Amino acid sequence: MKNDHGQPSTYANYKCRCDLCREAASKYHREYRKTHRNSDRATSRATNLAAKWVRRKHPKVWEGFMDEAYEHIGAERKPVGWHR
Repeated sequence: MKNDHGQPSTYANYKCRCDLCREAASKYHREYRKTHRNSDRATSRATNLAAKWVRRKHPKVWEGFMDEAYEHIGAERKPVGWHR
């Protein structure tokens, strides 16, 4: 192992757990979370909540969305549940 202690890559790739490498990895992840916190996770969560709401409140609309999505990708949609 190269002695590049104090680098997040040394912590991740070489599994070094010295104080310098732990602190570097912590700092890297802390900064990453600050810049990415609201982007992917929040968007994904909002999309999932919206999809659940449509599925629950408007099942026929949901079925139309799903039929169209499967048709678009060219896959066969297998019947699921009691409503199909």
